[in-house]
Amino acid sequence: MIITRLIVKNFKRFTDKELTFYPAINIIHGKNEQGKSTLAEALLMALYGNPSVHSQVFNKLYTPWQVKGDTVISIEFTEGGKKYLIEKNFTSHKFLMKNLQTHQIFENYATDIKRFYNIFGMQDVNLYKSTAYITYEELTKIHETKSLEQSIREAIVGIGGVKVSDAIKILDKELNELNKGLFAPAKVPGIIKNLTETIKSKEAELSEKREIFEKVKKAAEEKKSSITKSKKIENEIKKLEEEIKNYDLLKSAQKELKNLTEKIDALEKDIQTVKKIQDEINQKIEIQNKYSIFKGANVQEIKRKLSEIRKARSYLDAQLRKKEIEPVFEKPKIGVFEYLFAGGGILFSLIFGLIFKSFLLSFLPAFIGFLISAIYYGYKMVSFTSETARKQEEVKKRVEETIEKIKRLEQKEKDILLRFGAKTFDDFIMRVNRYESLVARIEELNRSLETYLKGKTLSQLEEEQVKLFTKKKEIETSKLTDKVRAADMPEDVYYKKKYQLETLQYELRDLSERKGASEARVKDASVSIDDIVRLEEEIESFRRELSYYERKARVLSISKSGIEEAVDEMVTHSSAIISKGIGEIISIITKGKYTSVKLTPKLHIEVYSKEKNGWVVPDDVLSRGTIDQIYFAFRLSLLRAVSGGKGIPIILDDPFLTFDEERLASTKDILDIFAKEHQIFIFTCRGEYNSWGTLIEI
Repeated sequence: MIITRLIVKNFKRFTDKELTFYPAINIIHGKNEQGKSTLAEALLMALYGNPSVHSQVFNKLYTPWQVKGDTVISIEFTEGGKKYLIEKNFTSHKFLMKNLQTHQIFENYATDIKRFYNIFGMQDVNLYKSTAYITYEELTKIHETKSLEQSIREAIVGIGGVKVSDAIKILDKELNELNKGLFAPAKVPGIIKNLTETIKSKEAELSEKREIFEKVKKAAEEKKSSITKSKKIENEIKKLEEEIKNYDLLKSAQKELKNLTEKIDALEKDIQTVKKIQDEINQKIEIQNKYSIFKGANVQEIKRKLSEIRKARSYLDAQLRKKEIEPVFEKPKIGVFEYLFAGGGILFSLIFGLIFKSFLLSFLPAFIGFLISAIYYGYKMVSFTSETARKQEEVKKRVEETIEKIKRLEQKEKDILLRFGAKTFDDFIMRVNRYESLVARIEELNRSLETYLKGKTLSQLEEEQVKLFTKKKEIETSKLTDKVRAADMPEDVYYKKKYQLETLQYELRDLSERKGASEARVKDASVSIDDIVRLEEEIESFRRELSYYERKARVLSISKSGIEEAVDEMVTHSSAIISKGIGEIISIITKGKYTSVKLTPKLHIEVYSKEKNGWVVPDDVLSRGTIDQIYFAFRLSLLRAVSGGKGIPIILDDPFLTFDEERLASTKDILDIFAKEHQIFIFTCRGEYNSWGTLIEI
């Protein structure tokens, strides 16, 4: 069996989704949260969902509340060269199975779904989910699945080497005669198949005649209904269009107001900054006016002159101090000449005394020598006194001149300082520095002012701000009307209304087309009520006959089931068959690392470990990836055992998340083998599988 199309309407996140499938491996790829698992569930519901059941749980889980319309899942598939359609409406609880070639229709789910499972090959959903429907969570929990034991029991019948009692063979033969042609094509169908086909044929004929009989009436009703619905929808569309238009106007006006408010705030900030700078400039200018004497003056030249005056004064002060402490001339001392004259006189006195032996004569040279010495010393003293007086007069004169120069320098410095309102040189320097600091600050403030004004004046900025205020007020009064303000809504509600508008517009176009089609299909009735009554009576007769043979088939089937309970004791003996199947797959999927697998009497898997030199439970010693490979192999081997040679499709919902590149490569090898017998669907967000088969983007 090959599924060729899946159509999903109003199922979870999908309002209208259609996918085309192909034989072998299908890679259904999409990003996370894009609905891959939802589509896998939809495919499972198409195979096993029961639309005839009224389920609040189904509505809560699968039906989107914000979308109007029935939840419908359909699949198209081929089997044995025939094309079929299965359509399940979970809202109106209707079922349809149709042969797309013969147009034969089956609509009774309770009875007709068995026709599908006869083609599909597996009726029990638990068995299918335990074998062919594999998800990441299920792969690791296969040993805990409640239907595992049941799956193995059902596999026994399809595994060679198991003998079934003769009673089952007899019952099978009679059941086959009754059911011939129901589950597989037959040259000579059984009575149930013949009656079923006859009833279908008669029902198709009855349906056709009823359709013709009701066409005029139905067309008129459809036209009337379309007109009424169209008017109602047109009113709803008009209302929604106005709400959406007002909402768009509201958001546009709010955006304009926001931009204007930001501009007004920015201007206000600039205006306040400009005023603050201007105030500071005025304050600085007012202070600067106190130092207006410095304006236009060559301050550096004045500093230089004052520095020279102070330097000259310091020099004169040093000279004055030097002259004031200059030492007075020392008095002359008795020198060599005085001693020579005195000594010579004494010497001559001695000589004269010896020669003349006279006291007077001997005293006279000494007296003369001392007299000469005294006169010479007296002369020196007179000269010293005169020279000292002269030099003291010169020093006094130079001191007076120096003091006069100092006074003139002091007066010159005082005049300069007085000119600039300073008392001292330090006071002058302080005033100069203060003035220069004020000039620099005013220049800095003026540059900053130019930056904020950007070539404009403060008045121009204020006028621009007034214009913005006026424009803002105009928007608030002219654009933000009461209707526009009332259109405010949460963003998600806005998008829901837009989607609702698009849906209504589509529905209006559909109604218009249906109205035209109903008018075009109006024809005169060509079937009488007697023809319809006659066909209904014939169909009822065939149905009673069919009911008899179906009851007989059920009795035979129940008898067979009772006998088959006897084979339950053989379940434990089936482990070898399943183990062999798993071993073959494991050998491929693990690249020969594990080749021996068996089922314990309690239906648990054990693998032979060379490292442990014995049989081990995978959960206890093996890695997560290896365990997942073993469970995956079990699922495939179990499917092979219970499928009875049928190509049952395999659905894989991203089960290989723990597999590394090597495990993925070996997994692809085993899937390529199974794809020869089974159609495979891999739902995934990973790109590694894109080359495994036919890629289908969601």
